[in-house]
Amino acid sequence: MITLSLLNDWSDLAWDTPTIVTDGRTFYDVMQQLVDPRRGFAWSGELNTQETELSLRLHSFSDVDITLPQSGNTITANPEQRNLNFQNLNLSTTIQLEAKDSQRKYEQVTVTGARKGVCMSFSFDTNDLAPDWNAAQQTAYNTASAGGKTTVHDKKQTCDSNRQKDSLSAVYRRYRVNTSTLDSVLFPDLHWETGIRLQPKLPLLQYHDYSTDPANPADNTPAGSKANFRNMFVTIKLPKSGRRAYIDKLNSNSYSELEGDGGVDFSCGVRPRNDSPSFDLTTHSIPHVLGLNTFDDSTCPTDVQPQVDYRTMSCTVFLEQDDVVSSSWPAAADPDVNDMASVLYVRLGGNKARQDKLLVGTILDIDDNGDHITAAASGLLRDDSGWMEDIARAAYSWYATPRKAIHVVFPHFVNSIPIGALLTDIDGTAINTMATAITWDHVTGATTLRTSFADVDFTS
Repeated sequence: MITLSLLNDWSDLAWDTPTIVTDGRTFYDVMQQLVDPRRGFAWSGELNTQETELSLRLHSFSDVDITLPQSGNTITANPEQRNLNFQNLNLSTTIQLEAKDSQRKYEQVTVTGARKGVCMSFSFDTNDLAPDWNAAQQTAYNTASAGGKTTVHDKKQTCDSNRQKDSLSAVYRRYRVNTSTLDSVLFPDLHWETGIRLQPKLPLLQYHDYSTDPANPADNTPAGSKANFRNMFVTIKLPKSGRRAYIDKLNSNSYSELEGDGGVDFSCGVRPRNDSPSFDLTTHSIPHVLGLNTFDDSTCPTDVQPQVDYRTMSCTVFLEQDDVVSSSWPAAADPDVNDMASVLYVRLGGNKARQDKLLVGTILDIDDNGDHITAAASGLLRDDSGWMEDIARAAYSWYATPRKAIHVVFPHFVNSIPIGALLTDIDGTAINTMATAITWDHVTGATTLRTSFADVDFTS
């Protein structure tokens, strides 16, 4: 059994908390991901003579202390810094710059994440929710052909069948949000209005109360349970009781009893569309059950009468706009004279970095009286911009510094440069590279020193 110990302070890594899969991997493989040279660090290990303890040492590629602006953590400078000066030595020393010996310098680092998101509600009451079909389609649906049938029963069956044509598939089924009403303050960088899509999931967790403080919701998750993200939902007003109800739960016995005379005996599934900012309502019944006060079967009768009025609907949705969350360091680039600023973009994939907002007035739930529970204030549900600024600052410290990888052969033994030492310059030329391999030739008495650096990758 080999035990592990730390030879120096590893708290420089505390500003970031990555998730690393370890199953089926070697210790070395995991450590290479955890302490990756591409993120500005390296590590080395020293095994004791009894081979019972492995001591780990952390090495920094930075020549100065770096204070991260948001977390306040400090990436400390490498304490073992050296410079090489051969000009005043009478040595037959061979110095070789490797083929890929330099790194491009950038004046600014910009870290970008996912598209900015907003959780909000739309409603027919506020004229920002609308049917996604036209008047001609509505008329064609109402006056569908009876196909020459003569009996009332056959007319009803044929009319309802003809109302299922693909050309009428949107009537009473499809609804769109009016994105032209979106506040320019809320969406200041909205350039592609029709590109907005409704997401199937909301950034709202089950059992959490966001009505007062969106950033710090009260967590009422039962012990031993896990809160999942809620789905997009639609509510509608029941015509007799005036209560609000979730449209996907309308066929419950409680609503039937509240409404009386058979009550409400259907429910609808909610499905956001991927081709427009709209959604479909799917039901096992015929769509005009939603057409109370708008559906007219005087021309072509039906077997199913409307039960609720779609014009009393509201929906709570999650929108992603075309602008992404981003952070830069420094805030403004400082290019060289007569040169354009060179900006490095670090793109964080997936959902690693988000900025999601809850808008005041968003419908969150239904209270005991059947009224909407809404958000009392706007607030950020998630904001990773500070963490992204720390990444930009750390990356800038790397990319704003010129670096070279070198291969040096000394004609004598050299033991003053330890593994992990940061070589800052050679004969006055900045190299800022780390000693990664030192070998001694006991036949010739020579010492070979190799250094390296890697392009940092703060997304890994």
